[in-house]
Amino acid sequence: MLAHLGSRGHPAVRAEDFLPLPCGHPLCYSLAFYLCPAQGPPVSVAGLLKAEDLLDCVANRGLFGSQAEEFHRLRDLIYGLWSGPSGSAPQAEAVMNMIRGLLRELSAGGRFDPRRAFRLTERRVKSIFIHAFQDADTFDLARVRKCCYAYPQADGRLVPACVHNVLGRTS
Repeated sequence: MLAHLGSRGHPAVRAEDFLPLPCGHPLCYSLAFYLCPAQGPPVSVAGLLKAEDLLDCVANRGLFGSQAEEFHRLRDLIYGLWSGPSGSAPQAEAVMNMIRGLLRELSAGGRFDPRRAFRLTERRVKSIFIHAFQDADTFDLARVRKCCYAYPQADGRLVPACVHNVLGRTS
């Protein structure tokens, strides 16, 4: 499924940019993050960071970098880019300039502000999430048991999305 993304969409989007979402079943969710420098094409974050570091940043959260301790972890990963594989990455100079400027903006003011961090990064970091929903013909209980995407119910229960889509919808 992912192998054809580059030929159908943006040429910077490649199958190897996508990783399974840590909280779900590996066949259900895939995600990719891209840095969007002012000049040049988007650059895959997966090409700049080790997969385990990237997955650790997004594990058990919808947004990463929105809390002070997460921001410091991301900052440390970014500092590691200067001595890591980013020097050989496509658009390395544009990416490093973008990151340097972003860190400068995020550090201004002296204290971490999650709203400001989100506002500053939302135009510079883009994500693509692919969710392979199940239907009545592809329903797999093992995948449903690991589901991290759920619909809240009036009684407080959380119903996994695919269970809701297959069994819970009336229309």
